[in-house]
Parts: sequence; structure tokens; C-alpha cells
Amino acid sequence: MTARRPLSTARLAYLDQLEAVERLRVGILGGCPDCETEPDEMCAGCGRCQCHTHDTCTRPEAAARLRLALTDDTRETQ
Repeated sequence: MTARRPLSTARLAYLDQLEAVERLRVGILGGCPDCETEPDEMCAGCGRCQCHTHDTCTRPEAAARLRLALTDDTRETQ
């Protein structure tokens, strides 16, 4: 097995730019760039990300989530 070469300064700068673009994308779409929570991974009960504790969070019941999902599917087919 060959030894890995250290990354060049240009490659490190490129990786930093890729990370900045990804953080910007997550933030623009409504997620949290700090903890890299995608918008669809935000808490269903309070809308917060993984940066926060959810000790007092009341998540919606499964029936309410199902009703919402069915309503969204109906809108898409009309």
C-alpha cells in the first residue's frame, strides 16, 4: 500500500470552497448549516434542528402526520 501524500494548498482551498457551498445550500433550503440538518430532517414538532434539545418538544401524532401526508398527495394529483 502506498503512503498518502499530504493535500496541496490548492486542494485544501478547493475543499473549503465545497464545504462553504454545501453550508450555503443547506441554509438556503431551510436547513441548519451548523449541524448539517437538511430541511426535511428538521423536527416535526417544533421545526428546530439538531443543535437544540427537544426535551419539551411535543411531536405531532402519527394520525396527524398521515393526514397531512395524504392531503399533500391529493394536491399533487389534482
